[in-house]
Amino acid sequence: MEHETPSVKDATLAIGQDLLNHFGCVTCHDLPVAPFAERRGPDLDRIGEKTSSAWLRRWLEDPFAVAPTTRMPRVPLTFQEREQIVAFLMVQRRTGSGSPADGDGDPERGRAFYQEAGCPSCHRLGGEGGARGPALDGVKEKLQRAWLTAYLRRPREALGNAAMPEYDLTERQVDDLTAFLLGPGQGGRTDWEETAPDLVIQAGLSAYAQRGCARCHRIGVYRKPLSPEARGLAEAQKVLKHHEADRPNSPRIALTSGQRGAMSEALAFIRASSLSAMPGGAGDVDAFLETYWQTPIPPQGRAPAAFDSTVADLRPEACGTCHVEQWRDWQTTVHSQSMGAGVMGQLLDRIEQEPGFVSGCQECHAPLSEQHRVTPEGDGHRLNPTYRADLQSAGLTCAACHVRGHRRFGPPPGPRPSAQVWGVGHGGAVATAAFEQSAFCRGCHQFPEDGVRLNDKLLENTYNEWLGSPQARQGQTCQTCHMPDRRHLWRGIHDPEMTRQAVRVEVVPRGYGEDDSLRAEVRVENAGAGHHLPTYVTPAIYVTVRLLDRMMGVLPGTEEVRVVQRRVVLTTEESWELFDTRIPAGGRWVFDYATFSHADAALLEVTLDVHPDDFYQGFFEGYDRDGISEAARSMIDTAWGRTALTPYRLMARRWPLSALAPGQGGQ
Repeated sequence: MEHETPSVKDATLAIGQDLLNHFGCVTCHDLPVAPFAERRGPDLDRIGEKTSSAWLRRWLEDPFAVAPTTRMPRVPLTFQEREQIVAFLMVQRRTGSGSPADGDGDPERGRAFYQEAGCPSCHRLGGEGGARGPALDGVKEKLQRAWLTAYLRRPREALGNAAMPEYDLTERQVDDLTAFLLGPGQGGRTDWEETAPDLVIQAGLSAYAQRGCARCHRIGVYRKPLSPEARGLAEAQKVLKHHEADRPNSPRIALTSGQRGAMSEALAFIRASSLSAMPGGAGDVDAFLETYWQTPIPPQGRAPAAFDSTVADLRPEACGTCHVEQWRDWQTTVHSQSMGAGVMGQLLDRIEQEPGFVSGCQECHAPLSEQHRVTPEGDGHRLNPTYRADLQSAGLTCAACHVRGHRRFGPPPGPRPSAQVWGVGHGGAVATAAFEQSAFCRGCHQFPEDGVRLNDKLLENTYNEWLGSPQARQGQTCQTCHMPDRRHLWRGIHDPEMTRQAVRVEVVPRGYGEDDSLRAEVRVENAGAGHHLPTYVTPAIYVTVRLLDRMMGVLPGTEEVRVVQRRVVLTTEESWELFDTRIPAGGRWVFDYATFSHADAALLEVTLDVHPDDFYQGFFEGYDRDGISEAARSMIDTAWGRTALTPYRLMARRWPLSALAPGQGGQ
């Protein structure tokens, strides 16, 4: 299967399609545009019966403050826009509806029926229950009694796209459930809130469409089919112009010329063909990744005219405008420091004399073409006109993994939206399962078969280590541990808690030898990492075993130190492996400890000290600083200083010698 790098034409069609979704064209008209043809949010035909204007105001101001687990992102609104949208939503109700409920339900009977009917299997209440349906905490402030009783009787009449099936409840069961959820009482609101002026409601309809509410929510009265003749580009432009003027019961949507052009092209494309022809799909994972990770990643090119300045910006902070959580996580990671002082200090003076070496390092540390000062050309290199220094220093950026030709790529949709702030966006994302597979990480965490080898082992071999692990056989991927719940954290050996989850220590006593020596077997098990512990050549785990007296003092001559590491020597002339004591996934490292017995000995102590940058601490200390620039020397010194700050004590365990008699073990 052939996979071509996306073009700006692809990105223009994608942003045009996404804008048709964002402004509600799909929700109100008959456009088969996936994936948003299936709406994520509830229909709002009767929202004016369902809740109050006060609750809507709080919700639109910050949905996460009202419901922390909500799927709805925050929509940036001015105070005026928020008031207009609330006014518009409050008139969405059926004529004559809103009469008070007649029942006198019993909350205790309702509580019992709530459990008996299995409601907790879908709904969370008071910290317990499932997540298939909406959480019911806070419904007393949200729901009106008349609407809730109508919903319990006939869910799809009260909410057009309700997922809850009809249970044919009796009136008493409806009244009891309502009393349990909302509290006892007769009826609810008997009079509608005062209706806003027509001009405010009309402005609310326009703000509702302009801010993208209609992308996820439908109001049936505004659903109108497009003319079958509206197929060409000119006809598509006429359709869009309809919403540029003020018309009663029709939203006014202000578009830039770039947005109008992209939407017209996408509308004409969709009306003239099928969605399956939309460019940018990703099929076979291996074939997709082979093209996707061509490095340096080809230049993105000129951004589509429909992109605003934020969406066209490749810097991580621009992505963080909407993807707040991912941006916050990324800033704490080693990925964000992949072009730090240690790397830059080595590359700074070599760009002119050794451009191939610099480009080779940046294939993983900063793979975007826009991060490369020079790019390959024939047998040599040339200055890169698209180079941006601020982007280069950002290291492994969002765009490196997610953007090609200004098109966005990512995993299939998850339970929550990827963006926490709602905006026009960038044309959605091409969904591919590749983002959920370990192979996605392979390009940087696995050398090819013809790569550098020491002692007949590839220098970087993490992906192959995972392939042979119990975790791989159980279906766990890199993302399972390093991106839990799709968090962009990539925690590893630098994180004590992450490392602690991978390690198990056990001491097995071997008694006293004929020479009056105390013997014990110290076992360190790789119980959690899906690759060697530690992987690659950089980190080391120092295991120290010694005897302590009753005052916790170390008894002289009893301390033994061993290291779990792949220790190598790398030079420009020759490289070799000194030893490799790392622990494969599911494996065990064993040290036979023996020392002369001491009358004062009371405890056996085992400590594990992790040095995440052990290799680089020695590398930067011995780095040849002669002949390099002052700027490069300063960077190397900075990197050396930072490596000294990363070691940490993973654990210190002590066993009373009385508990370590032969036949007993300590964990």
